[in-house]
Amino acid sequence: MAQFQPIMKKAFLDHFGKAGFVLLKGIMHPFHKKTPHPYFVRLINGDILHILSYRQLSAERVGEKTIQLLAGSVSLYRRKLNFSPEPESFFIDSIVSFLQKSCELSSSMDFLYKVVSFQCRTESEEAMQADIDYALSMLEKYILPILDQVQNPESCVTYFRTYYPCGGYLKLDTWETFLSNERYAVSEGLLLILTEDRSDCIEEMECAIAQEIPFLRSADDIPKLREKYEKRRIEQISFRDTILDSPTLKQAALAEAERCKEINLEWLKLHGFK
Repeated sequence: MAQFQPIMKKAFLDHFGKAGFVLLKGIMHPFHKKTPHPYFVRLINGDILHILSYRQLSAERVGEKTIQLLAGSVSLYRRKLNFSPEPESFFIDSIVSFLQKSCELSSSMDFLYKVVSFQCRTESEEAMQADIDYALSMLEKYILPILDQVQNPESCVTYFRTYYPCGGYLKLDTWETFLSNERYAVSEGLLLILTEDRSDCIEEMECAIAQEIPFLRSADDIPKLREKYEKRRIEQISFRDTILDSPTLKQAALAEAERCKEINLEWLKLHGFK
């Protein structure tokens, strides 16, 4: 039986190494000797990180491995780069999730079913390699172009608003709370200050509402859902504009963003990124 992990890691580097991705090393999980998910990253323009990964799922058939391919992007303007054991907590999603999160979803359910996970035969290295190459070609075709668009703080803001409108990853708060509360350690809110964003966030709000409506118990719940998001939108705009309109707070926010960037660059170097 072919050894899956060595073949998979080599295939990832063969496919994406030429695009600048490297494998991070020495990432520890608090309850295991190492994180169960390998992370391949590339740094764009010194402040945007693109991430690829995979995880094994329960095999659907004997003699096969079932894998799910993952991808995501973050900026270095956050207090913490915390590669956790669960990729969802680090803004990493599967091919299906990316396609489903588009507000203009055009992919058929048949196609989404085909890319939710991939089966890799294990009877020989040749069979496994062929199946892995096919899976990675789907990641390369459908997800790499999305990551390629995330090149700077401005496009990173667009990325979060497009693919994570419900997640609130661009959240801010009063400046004191933002700095002191651990819940904002992985917030990307400083991107809004760096880019001097003045968006009314209506499009983002409507996209988030549209994604939640199918999960409501009744259409009667839509007004409450809209009220919740409208309140959040106004509150976040207030936090953002308070910082932008105050020279003192704005300067402090820009200094904090630069501090975070330097700390995160050092963290990447410690884990094998050169």
